[in-house]
Amino acid sequence: MLDGRDVVVKIRRPGVLAGVHQDLDILTELSKMLSRYVGIARGYDVVELTRQFAQRIEEELDYTIEGEHCDRFAEFFAEDPWIRIPRIHWEASSCALLTEDRVRGLKISDIPALDAAGVDRHLLAVTATQALCRMVFQLGLFHADPHPGNLFVQPDGSITVIDFGMVGELSERFRDRLVPLLVGITTGNARQAARATVRLTARPEQEVRAADLEPDMQRIISGYTGRSLQELNLAQLLTDVLRMLHRHHLVLPPEAAMLVKMIATAEALGTTLDPGFDIVAVLTPYAQQYVRSRLSPEMLLRRAREAAKEAVSLGMDARSPCAGSWGCWRAAASTCTCAPMSWRSSWARSRSWAPGSWPEPCWRR
Repeated sequence: MLDGRDVVVKIRRPGVLAGVHQDLDILTELSKMLSRYVGIARGYDVVELTRQFAQRIEEELDYTIEGEHCDRFAEFFAEDPWIRIPRIHWEASSCALLTEDRVRGLKISDIPALDAAGVDRHLLAVTATQALCRMVFQLGLFHADPHPGNLFVQPDGSITVIDFGMVGELSERFRDRLVPLLVGITTGNARQAARATVRLTARPEQEVRAADLEPDMQRIISGYTGRSLQELNLAQLLTDVLRMLHRHHLVLPPEAAMLVKMIATAEALGTTLDPGFDIVAVLTPYAQQYVRSRLSPEMLLRRAREAAKEAVSLGMDARSPCAGSWGCWRAAASTCTCAPMSWRSSWARSRSWAPGSWPEPCWRR
């Protein structure tokens, strides 16, 4: 810049917006035709999927949204010395132009360069995964495309994260529906996991019963019985669940699909840095505390109050909105009666934290 600051400028090519809009219009019409004449397309609601895809593309082409995401992550990681986010120069940015600090460093997948620099690759994998866990479980906003090209290692071992064009956000409703699924899978309760899956994926017009999913869910869970944390392939587990959803013509909500993709990318990155890296061991304490925070008496009371107010204002039965909270309590209670698998036992044996506290990042230990 004129004042000597070293920056990178991301420019939207002139005319690209019109071309993208034209392509999206064509795609929308094709999806309507498929939905009209192909039964399976109606089952997957390709029109809605196309609408969501178009919305995502529109957001990625508006660079002010990417800049705002960058600012939110920078604020969140402000006190973390091992995660850096480039600063956005708003005085030189717009919806078609984004100016940010130039980032230098080693590509996180450049193993020879990392070794030559004396970087602890295992610690690097833990640091990157912990950062993603904090995004998901604490911030509720996560980098949906953490591939090696977006992560640069600095001389001191810190990681600079770039490109926040693709970001996933976990709504409170999604989190509330995710809790019973997490508890069901981690305790081996296939019935509960199946019910939670239906609530998480099914649309109102679909007639999907949890009983239809339960046998498949039981087979998936049984396939990991007896495995240690180190032997658990998280990406494969997620793939198995996605295949089950495909067989039953169920579609994950956009934020869930992005979360699955992010976790799979993170696991691949971790094993690239350290073949013995155990992503589940890093995820477990964050996921455990997340579940606890959603099941805390304070949280359930707040949600019950909100549901009661909404029921009164709408003239509805107050018991229905609160059913999810009661289901969460029953889900928590079920952990005491179900026989756990070995990797679930490790989850259960993890240390206990006070309400509201989170696992400390590795740099604080």
